[in-house]
Amino acid sequence: MLKTECEHYRPEMAAKVGQRSQVCEVCAIEGPLRVCADCGFVGCCESRNSQDTEHWKLTGHAVIVQLPLRETSFTWCYAPNDYLK
Repeated sequence: MLKTECEHYRPEMAAKVGQRSQVCEVCAIEGPLRVCADCGFVGCCESRNSQDTEHWKLTGHAVIVQLPLRETSFTWCYAPNDYLK
């Protein structure tokens, strides 16, 4: 899915994505990590304790970005359950 097709993704998200922590903010796992594109929350992924998924369920912040932040980091939206390219 293209980012422009996702109702949860806003162009300004890419400019402001920044992580608040080097570890999961809930369970302190060092990786793999995802950062919330809305608020910068850092959570571990589904292969660990799924704190990124829980954050989405609690806040409605559907878009996450893979850490560490690189040009090759993927962007994911939980609502359509799809990568945003």
